[in-house]
Amino acid sequence: MKRHVHPTGPACLAAGLALALLAGCGNAASPGSDPVAGAAAAASASGVDGTAVGMAMAEEAEPTLASAIPGLREPRAGLYTAGQPDAEAWTAAARHGVTTVIDLRPEGEMQGRNEAAEVADAGLVYHHLPVAGAGDVNMANAEQLRQLIEQAPGPVLVHCASGNRVGALLALGAAKDDGMTTDQAIAFGREAGLGSLGSRVREVLESAPAAE
Repeated sequence: MKRHVHPTGPACLAAGLALALLAGCGNAASPGSDPVAGAAAAASASGVDGTAVGMAMAEEAEPTLASAIPGLREPRAGLYTAGQPDAEAWTAAARHGVTTVIDLRPEGEMQGRNEAAEVADAGLVYHHLPVAGAGDVNMANAEQLRQLIEQAPGPVLVHCASGNRVGALLALGAAKDDGMTTDQAIAFGREAGLGSLGSRVREVLESAPAAE
């Protein structure tokens, strides 16, 4: 007796997606309808595993962390840096494994925005380390930032308005704690967003007492 084998795996999912799209073309979606759910239902009606198709489409639709936070950088594994994220970005950050947000912007720059509450609502830990300008780019703040990063339970996102101040403090920390030369530290800082504060970083490093 001949046995009927039902196809599974990527080829089956691809076929299911194609059938779902064809079904969607033949049936206009109502406003507010869920395209993923509709595709899954269409695939099921065609004899394909609708749950698997729905999961595949949901994964395709999941935005990357970089798309949620424009200008995102990852100078080191588990360490993200950026300019100011939107209020909606924290949920995406949490979904992508970020556990902690460190904000370097002073209150006066936030124009009444309560970032601490936004971050807490997304289930993330929030720390505020205000760096108002070049005068706050110093070894004390660099050390405080490093401690906050090291104490975090998982990946960290550090931001200011553009990433310039973040890169500056990380460059100072890299020179002090990671044994980088001044040029190496500045290069690392630029990977994290350092821009116009590069001269300030060089000034601080070159005026620091030599290690014994």
